[in-house]
Amino acid sequence: GARNSLIAYAGSAHLVMPLTTDANVINIFAEDLSPQLMPREGDDPSAALSLAERQLSKTGQPGTILFITDELDSEALTAMGAHRKKGGAPICVWAAVADPPPTLRQAADPGGGSFAVITPDPSDVERLARDIQKTATSDIAGLGETWRDGGYGVLPVLVVIGAFGFRRGWVVGHE
Repeated sequence: GARNSLIAYAGSAHLVMPLTTDANVINIFAEDLSPQLMPREGDDPSAALSLAERQLSKTGQPGTILFITDELDSEALTAMGAHRKKGGAPICVWAAVADPPPTLRQAADPGGGSFAVITPDPSDVERLARDIQKTATSDIAGLGETWRDGGYGVLPVLVVIGAFGFRRGWVVGHE
């Protein structure tokens, strides 16, 4: 039931699928992504992070940003650290290579999220899903509203109005 969005990036970042609860639609779009579709060559994860932040801010709800990548440079690490310092969403990294460079593991640390390496079995996806769910649950728990019961001041007025209903000779709803 969680809403997800899909952002693709190379030399620029692009919203492929806006927030939706339909995971099948995201899967369809994700299957057709390739570097050749991108209008600009390069690697700009900071642009993708910025676009993801804007998408999350539109919802006003907590969320997690997941990077599926094979490498991240030091600029991206700096941007991710700054993102978390200003209270941005946790960043999870899913290394799309069997032997990931150390920067990928470091990216999840300043991002406050988790790190997983792609595996042939579903254990990597299950671990990320569990970590993201845990983060979402703790974020939502912190958003609860505290209600203050302020109806006591109105009670005397309601008692006086209600007392008129008990006056002798007044019958309500009797035919």
